Amino acid sequence: MGLRLIYTSTKVASFANYKSPVFYVPHWDAFLMIANTNTVFKIFRDGTIINYGTALGDAYYMAMNEARIALGNFWDSWIFETDPFLFQPIYTKRLNDVPFTWQQQSSGDFIDDIARVVYNRKSNGTVDVRSLVTGAVLRTETIGCDGNTNQYNFFCVGKDRFGGYSPAYGKFFIYDYSAKTLVGKWFVEVGKAGCYDSLYSLFWLMTSTNHFKVFSMEDCGNTLSNPTFEPTGNRYKMAGYVLSTRLTGSTGYPIPYKQITWTLTNSKGWLEHAYSTTDENGYAKNYYWCPKESPLGSETITVMVVI
Repeated sequence: MGLRLIYTSTKVASFANYKSPVFYVPHWDAFLMIANTNTVFKIFRDGTIINYGTALGDAYYMAMNEARIALGNFWDSWIFETDPFLFQPIYTKRLNDVPFTWQQQSSGDFIDDIARVVYNRKSNGTVDVRSLVTGAVLRTETIGCDGNTNQYNFFCVGKDRFGGYSPAYGKFFIYDYSAKTLVGKWFVEVGKAGCYDSLYSLFWLMTSTNHFKVFSMEDCGNTLSNPTFEPTGNRYKMAGYVLSTRLTGSTGYPIPYKQITWTLTNSKGWLEHAYSTTDENGYAKNYYWCPKESPLGSETITVMVVI
């Protein structure tokens, strides 16, 4: 799995700084950021920004499993799940049974409310796994990300996984907290904020110039070979011929299950399919049909990967 830049927005954020981590909100299918003026912004992938209201003052925010958001206030020691529509605390859903005394370092942490623990970032490459019931540190886990974990803002990636992006390092990682294994880490670029889009497996970035970029988390391959005929021979004497192309990664490994588009220009023949899918060995195939009676001259067959 790699990162591939697939979109750069020409739109620019109207606010220069923000005060909370950025979150992907599934029911919006957009991202949530809070400016240092406490204004809540809904931001779409293309950089379109909508003012969503005003957040509570002196609040801090943490990601939760299932892409939910937790909220606490510095003036008390309780953390609540937030209402996904009103973006206010749900006071009937308090997450901790004892007061948090370390809450000023908690913004950007990750809560697993099923296991009733919080992954509290530390000044090295570790997290303290704290109980939401007792507040005690149950264990310390080494994440495996580069640098200090408290330089990253955590967010939900999917079932049993969270990720983090560091604006200072320009790096992004995914951690499987069930298997206690680092899934991967990547250099993106130094920016202001970043978050994982769990609907489309994308990484979304607010750049240092307040623009927006979208990266695909899928490996779309590095090389797509020129189409070849199978077997080689005089295609003009055949009524139909098999065409093949192969999609491979940066070191030559096959890229399976990617859709390939086929187009034919300057032709009297035709292709049987406009699309085909690479198999487990990276090959995609099609049929080329042409008149049997005479050569057709020069023709061009173009193949492209659908991203």
